[in-house]
Amino acid sequence: MQVPVFAFPSKIAKFEYPNAQKMKNRHFLLFTLFILAIVACKKDPEPIDTTPPLPETGISFTCKDTAALQDVFVGIAPQAADRDNGVFLKSGLTDNFGKISFLGLDPQTFYYTASRTTATGVVKRYGSVAVEQDKKSLVNVQF
Repeated sequence: MQVPVFAFPSKIAKFEYPNAQKMKNRHFLLFTLFILAIVACKKDPEPIDTTPPLPETGISFTCKDTAALQDVFVGIAPQAADRDNGVFLKSGLTDNFGKISFLGLDPQTFYYTASRTTATGVVKRYGSVAVEQDKKSLVNVQF
């Protein structure tokens, strides 16, 4: 049948591929399965830990003169004789802010040495600090 030129578009037959409805159904089914797979594979968020951190028993040192001193050696010992002989339980160097911390200590008195090298030689500071359970003792060492 020939369509006249003046015919309205609604009167013109639409051309469809054979099995077009089947293809539409398949695409819809694949799209639905894809969305279900995305939703089903979504990872559950990790539960948020609301328990406060346990307090740590330790000592925090700050070494300074007029400003914070980096690379100051700090050593702690449970007895003054150990400290005097250079036998330390823990030791280390201060950071850029002149700070160093020693955590996980038993509550007792610790003896410390803080030493730094200057142009005129080695300058040392000695002292002791009592550490209490579940508290961090703060020590300021002035050079």
